[in-house]
Amino acid sequence: MRVISHTLSFGIDLSQAQTSSAFAVDQGFAAAIQIGYTATNLSGTFKLQASLDEGNPNAASEAARASLVANWTDIATGGATIPSATINGVSGNSTVLLRLDTLPYTFIRVVWTPTAGTGTATSIQAVEKAE
Repeated sequence: MRVISHTLSFGIDLSQAQTSSAFAVDQGFAAAIQIGYTATNLSGTFKLQASLDEGNPNAASEAARASLVANWTDIATGGATIPSATINGVSGNSTVLLRLDTLPYTFIRVVWTPTAGTGTATSIQAVEKAE
């Protein structure tokens, strides 16, 4: 088994809606995404979106490979968006961990939708398990 690490984004303003860079998961079978942030009375939702688009398979970098992805869909099971994490009135330093036990997708990204407060995503890291 191999473990593939991805750095998606950091230094993102969480007082407004944000979308991370995408990462390819077409070689993996499971993944986890950890979001570190600092906040002042922050509320909102982190969720994962996936795409089955091929992107640019011959690109030299992951960012270039994902640059042609056009179709994104919230990852859902049985009508409920999974996984997601809702933050309510958090202040200080904190983290969120989102886990995917299966990866029938080509690309994944993190989407943040705020409802109140301010904050900064200090890091968004992903680990993909592959054979």
